[in-house]
Amino acid sequence: RVGFRRGLISVRSLLIAVVVALASLTGVALGGVSKSTASTVTMVQPGDFTTFDPVQLPLNNWAMFQQLYDTLTFENAKLEPQPRLARSWQFGAGHLTLTLHLRPGIRYSDGSRLTAKDVLWNLARYKNPASGANILPLAQKVLSAKAPDANTVVLKFAKPMANVFDLLDLMFIAKPQSDAVA
Repeated sequence: RVGFRRGLISVRSLLIAVVVALASLTGVALGGVSKSTASTVTMVQPGDFTTFDPVQLPLNNWAMFQQLYDTLTFENAKLEPQPRLARSWQFGAGHLTLTLHLRPGIRYSDGSRLTAKDVLWNLARYKNPASGANILPLAQKVLSAKAPDANTVVLKFAKPMANVFDLLDLMFIAKPQSDAVA
């Protein structure tokens, strides 16, 4: 028992030392606020940034996309869907439809409102083979989509889609652009 306790103390001390060292190397103050007044943010990623188009989902851009775009839902550590741009959802009979209710008041950086038609435009891009979407097989499982009002999206499936929340978690929503592959 003494050896185990001594080992536990050593591991705890080592962990504290590593946290302190990393905090000092990254400029993060242990109190939670950096004392730096610099206005530059440095970000490390695995490769060159290749595109601002979230449809292609290149691995090098993953961290940046999560800062630029949002998704309808996300999956927590238990793989349970959580609200993001969609505040709630309900499945229809037999899980052949999914109705998503968007959070009201969401705006793009230019001040324009996010609408259900924007979600339909994005879904159409993810379903189009010409867009090069990595989640094309997931998106193509959606037979049809409609926007009965500005804050509601209804997705229809040929058969229940067990991984529909994978699609919603990976489908970054961008502001519709006239020059994008639709």
